Amino acid sequence: MVINIADILAFQDLNMPKIMGLNPANRKCGITKEMILKAKAEHPDYNRYQLAKHLNCSEQTIDRRLNGNNIRGGKYAPGTHVKLVGGNLESYAYEVGLFLYDKRIWHKDPAWANSRWTTNTLKAVSETEDLYIFWKPGEYEVNRNRLTPKEWKEWGYRQIWEIPSVRANNIHPAMFPIELASRVIRLYTDPGDIVLDPFLGSGTTAVAAVQCNRHFIGFEMMEKYAEIARNNIANVVPSLDLQENSPLLESTLKNKTPNIRSSLFDNL
Repeated sequence: MVINIADILAFQDLNMPKIMGLNPANRKCGITKEMILKAKAEHPDYNRYQLAKHLNCSEQTIDRRLNGNNIRGGKYAPGTHVKLVGGNLESYAYEVGLFLYDKRIWHKDPAWANSRWTTNTLKAVSETEDLYIFWKPGEYEVNRNRLTPKEWKEWGYRQIWEIPSVRANNIHPAMFPIELASRVIRLYTDPGDIVLDPFLGSGTTAVAAVQCNRHFIGFEMMEKYAEIARNNIANVVPSLDLQENSPLLESTLKNKTPNIRSSLFDNL
């Protein structure tokens, strides 16, 4: 079983102290903390509103300089930090008898649009996602004929996969390149095997499975995405029967959706 997921780089945490990244170059107001402290010493009875009037700045500037409140989200917004998700996945899998067998890293294009914190922090832009490979104890086949010698050297043996991102997530918010799905399918399955995607989305995994001469089963709970998946798959193999009740692709209604985590881990 392979799970493609990224760590959460801006996880909101109510328990995190309110902090602000000091960026003097971006300041629109020249008032410094030292200037405020000097004014407070000269006028110890002034509150921050009076200090702001005295220094000809906003009350928010006084609060930011003295207390370091989060300039981006305001003093009442929760702070954010990196949240690693791999440990949670490993724990869930371990509970049902699956073990983390391997890990690959997808190096994609920098996600500038989703990393707007770079304007006022030292945090890196998001440009990787992880692929966690889980194993159910038992025999498995190491088939070196699945790839060519060149493919094994270029990516089969390599932990980091350099694959450009999808140009635009205009039909689904979490699209990924077909090359990513194709590599996983070719590396861990043989022609004629069944590939299961419990979150089919726009159908990329199914398209890759068909192109790699595998069968597929896909589940998608939102009809609008199930229809997109049907169309994408039909563009590859027009003869396939992909109606709503077809065994090849099932569109599951919300009120009929099984416990995905339970059924996914328990039946592998």
